[in-house]
Parts: sequence; structure tokens; C-alpha cells
Amino acid sequence: MTWPGAPSATTPSAEDMVRELWDRQQISDVMLRFGRGLDLHDWDMYAATLTDPFEVDFGDLTGRPPAVTTPATVKVASRPA
Repeated sequence: MTWPGAPSATTPSAEDMVRELWDRQQISDVMLRFGRGLDLHDWDMYAATLTDPFEVDFGDLTGRPPAVTTPATVKVASRPA
């Protein structure tokens, strides 16, 4: 696949174009659920957008080193005490 407007030696097939559009929409949907889950403090929605395991790096904000965690850990850590 190529980016829109990028030079290409061949025109992609209709099937390839539909697949790329589908993939892009799926990525957009996950990104929207990620943000909405954070905004609403819906930790189940948020955690469902994450892979298992994943690395978090908030070093610029917290000064802590990157850490590897899981969606289940995020859900438990995000619950009110």
C-alpha cells in the first residue's frame, strides 16, 4: 500500500483500496475508543483498546522509566479505592 498522493508504479486493485480503507477505519475506531474511554473514565473501554502486554512511557511527565503492563493491570489500577 502507498500513502494517498504518493507516487506509485501501479494502481492498486479495488480490493486493495477497500482493504486499506477498512484498515484505516478500524484504526480510527480504536483511537476514538481509546480517547473516549480515558475521557469518560470507562476503564473497560480504555483497556479493550490495548494489546497484551504493552509498554507505557510517561517519563517526560513523571520521570519514571518505561514499564511493561497489561490491560487487566490498567483496569485494576484505575478503579477508585
